[in-house]
Amino acid sequence: MGKIIGIDLGTSNCLAAIWNNGLSRLIPNDVREYQTPSVVSFDEDGTVYVGKEAEERLVSHPESTVRDFKRFLGTDKKYSVFDKTYCPEELTAILLRRIKEDAEKYLKEPVEEAIISVSAGMDDAARLAVKRAGALAGLKVEQLMNEASAAALACQSTNRDRNVTIMVLDLGGGTLEVTLAECFGKMVEIMAVGGDRKLGGQDMDEALAKYFLQSHGLEEDKLTPETKALLLKSAETCRRALTEEMTAEMTVQCDQINGQLTVTREKLKEIFAELFERMGAHVEAVLQSGRTRKDMVDYLIMVGGCCNMPVVQQTAKCILERSDVDAMNADYMVALGMGVAAGMKEENREVKNLVFTDINPYALGVSVKNGVCQGKSALPEDGISFVIPQNSPIPCSIEKSYANASDDQTELLLEIYKSKTADAQDVVLVKKIPVAIPKGPAGTVQCQVRYAYDINGILEVDLHIPMTGEKRRLIPEKTEKECS
Repeated sequence: MGKIIGIDLGTSNCLAAIWNNGLSRLIPNDVREYQTPSVVSFDEDGTVYVGKEAEERLVSHPESTVRDFKRFLGTDKKYSVFDKTYCPEELTAILLRRIKEDAEKYLKEPVEEAIISVSAGMDDAARLAVKRAGALAGLKVEQLMNEASAAALACQSTNRDRNVTIMVLDLGGGTLEVTLAECFGKMVEIMAVGGDRKLGGQDMDEALAKYFLQSHGLEEDKLTPETKALLLKSAETCRRALTEEMTAEMTVQCDQINGQLTVTREKLKEIFAELFERMGAHVEAVLQSGRTRKDMVDYLIMVGGCCNMPVVQQTAKCILERSDVDAMNADYMVALGMGVAAGMKEENREVKNLVFTDINPYALGVSVKNGVCQGKSALPEDGISFVIPQNSPIPCSIEKSYANASDDQTELLLEIYKSKTADAQDVVLVKKIPVAIPKGPAGTVQCQVRYAYDINGILEVDLHIPMTGEKRRLIPEKTEKECS
């Protein structure tokens, strides 16, 4: 039987871990490093480069090198490279296949299954795309885990004697994830989650690059792809330098740009002000959702590469209005938590009794057109009923019954919504589903609909029409969002 590994699938870098001899341990890649850059590059002759080799080609071969594809999982985005077209999950599969091969080489045995991390804000289409990418890479993927939940799991697996409240701030290359957890004994309970799929180090690099252009009176839309790539790389280098230094130089030299800019940590705060404001709003929302005061947080776990930056650490403490909070910065904590999850999946003795409960980040709302809900009058035209509250423990489910509102009606229309606030003014339409029904007098044709979030936080909607015996799954559809 093959091994189960945990994979921290990051926007910028990926890591793998395994549970071995009572500990979660990181797995080095083929160049003996733990981090594998989430970059894929192609040559015209068909050669594929993955990880560090691909990252080195970002400037020299920008048009045939792809990064950031995790941010577009589950979307229709396509990447054209030479005469081929790739979707994000195909590129993710190439990356996961390399991680699998490196793990097998290190462990000297087959790897057949993986638990993969996802950001809490990932929608269903993106989560399903991650599972499909795993399958394309030759991995069985039955379980996904939110990144910050994995960090909380890693923390509690080594600190089981204390009852603590933990906030995990995961600010990586492309996403922000904020999680509030309560830990006691062998129990880890996620209380509230929030985040932003488009707030991370790459957004910081873009903000710094924009400031550089403004300082030199340059326009971005006049730059070539090669110049833009060089500009962003210079911004990233400058931002990383400010992790260790109080002042750094951002230098860009090419045909279109020949300039230099001195950046201080204080100036960096100004440049990132809008991004930090968004981060603060997400932290406040999570605390409110978890009914937790700022002074109740015992540990602030800061994971993700951007949390190494002093300006981020200072901003996080300012948001919590705390100088005494015990801040823990661990680059590898998500990956180590995924290793713990792999050990739990394998039912290893040391962690098989560890209990972990996660939650759904969105409230689920439903509007039924031309239908009567549970014998009541039809919902108003814009009425939305929230059937599963936000932050419900998963897996969870609820069943609702609807009936035709008029004689000889042939269709009901279900509209599925999600919301972070359970507010009808703050909803996002997931899908409109027309449901064909047999004719009959008003109120006599019943439709039973089951709404559920599975263990991976993926929405399932099942239909049963007792009159005809019809049963089918409405969400997710098998062909939904697959690569063409």
